[in-house]
Amino acid sequence: METLPENLNVGHAGLYVGEEDEINDMEEDNMITADIPLIEMGKPTIQKYELGINNFIKNTIIPAVKNKTASNPDLPATFVGIWVYYLTQGIERDFNRTWDGIPVSMRKKTDLDSSGNTKQRLYSKKEKNDLIAQGSYEYYANDVKNNIITQEEAFRRMTDKIKEKTLLEEQGYYVSPKKTEGVMRFNAEKLITQANGMETGYKIYKSHHIEIVCPNLFNVYETDKKYPPEYRNHIEKTILKNLTIEEVKTHKANEKWNKFFTNKDILGIHIGKIKESGKMKERYIVYDCIDKDGRQSLVLIGNNTIMELFRQPNKILDKATNTYKSHEHIETY
Repeated sequence: METLPENLNVGHAGLYVGEEDEINDMEEDNMITADIPLIEMGKPTIQKYELGINNFIKNTIIPAVKNKTASNPDLPATFVGIWVYYLTQGIERDFNRTWDGIPVSMRKKTDLDSSGNTKQRLYSKKEKNDLIAQGSYEYYANDVKNNIITQEEAFRRMTDKIKEKTLLEEQGYYVSPKKTEGVMRFNAEKLITQANGMETGYKIYKSHHIEIVCPNLFNVYETDKKYPPEYRNHIEKTILKNLTIEEVKTHKANEKWNKFFTNKDILGIHIGKIKESGKMKERYIVYDCIDKDGRQSLVLIGNNTIMELFRQPNKILDKATNTYKSHEHIETY
C-alpha cells in the first residue's frame, strides 16, 4: 500500500503536497497570544441558566474527572472550572488568544494550613514529573502522529502545562527537575549557597542529610513570634518559640551553647530537620558557621541537644590539640 506524504494538505481542488514554507506559515497562524487579562473574581451567574448543560456537567463530567475515568486528564474537577475550561478552548480556537495567566477555577485545588490560611496544594513527585513532561511537544508527538489528538490540541495542552509551571515559579515555588523531588517551597541549595557565599556551601547539608524547611530565618522573622504561616508548624517544633530574636541571633540562651560558637562567624540561620530514620520529627535551629581557618561547620540546636557537624571526611584535624576529631559532636543541655 502506498504511503501518503506527511505534508499532505486539503485544498479546493483536492489533495496536494504543501511546501515547507507554507506549512510553517500554517503553524504560525495557529500561534495563540496570551494577552487577555484576568481581573478579579466576580459573582457566579452561570448556574442560574442552561440547566440541561449544568446537569450534564454535575452528573457526568465532574464524576468522571473525580473517578479518573475522563479521557482528558487536564479537566478541572469543579463546576465553574469545566465551564471556563471549554470556554478557554473555544476562544483559543476561534480567536487565537487566551488568558495572561491560569484562571482561578482551572488551577489545582487549594487547601488550608493549620491556622486556616489558604495555601497552594503542593504537587506530588509524579504530578510534578508529569507537569514537566507534558510541557514538551515530545510528550504528545505519538498521539498526534496516530491521530489521537490534533497538533493544535497538542500545542494547547503543552502551552497550558508551561503556564501552570510558570505560575508555580512566580508564586515562589521550586519545580525541581530531579525526578526524585516534588514541587518545593524554595530552592534550598540556591538559597543556602547565596547565604553562606560558598560555591560548595551546600555539600555539608547533603552529607549529613540536613533538609532545610525554613531558610534564612531572620529574613522572615523580624519581630518576636511573627513569621509566615507556611513556616509556623516547623518553628513551633523548635525551641525558637521560647526564645527572643536576640537570644537566637547571639546564641546566648544557654551557657552550654557558647563553646560551639567560639572563634566562628555565623553565615546563616535556618530551621532544618535530619532526614534519617527515627530523627525526622524534631526540628533544629541550624547555624551555618565558618571558623577563622575558613572551615565550615553546622551547629544544630534541638529541644534538648546541641550538635556540631563538620565537612567530610569523617575526621578532621584539630590544630589546637593536633588530634583528629569526629565529623560530629553531640551534647545534651
